Amino acid sequence: MVFLSSIKSFFVTFLLAYTVYLFSYKCDKLNETPLEHGIQTVFHPLSHAHNQVCDSLNKGVNFVTPYLDSFHAKVASHQLYKDYKVQDKVDCAGGYYSKYAQPYVLQVFQLVETYEEILIAHLLVVWAKIQAFYASEVAPKLKLA
Repeated sequence: MVFLSSIKSFFVTFLLAYTVYLFSYKCDKLNETPLEHGIQTVFHPLSHAHNQVCDSLNKGVNFVTPYLDSFHAKVASHQLYKDYKVQDKVDCAGGYYSKYAQPYVLQVFQLVETYEEILIAHLLVVWAKIQAFYASEVAPKLKLA
């Protein structure tokens, strides 16, 4: 059970990290034309899938934004929020993030993008070998049976 729990935790962590990568880095760079969308022939094998996932993420953000704005308005109007100058501290933390952490985060995202392309190229080669094996070995035996 512990093994399955650790697999589940790894999968959820990977999914969350990949979603952050897509939403904060990759979705801004995608520009799929209607022609590419129609024929699904693009330079990057995952471009079409990335575009669909980014569209779903943007729909989710558009759905949640009014609720978050309402929540933020209620929190920002609270007296303790004003007394402790929370917004100033959030802005300061955002400035430190932009100055110190963001360059490293962008480098990590660029590495993820590079490794993603390498992995997809490798998986496409493996998939071609599997299809060739199926066509040469398995399919003829199925026809005989």
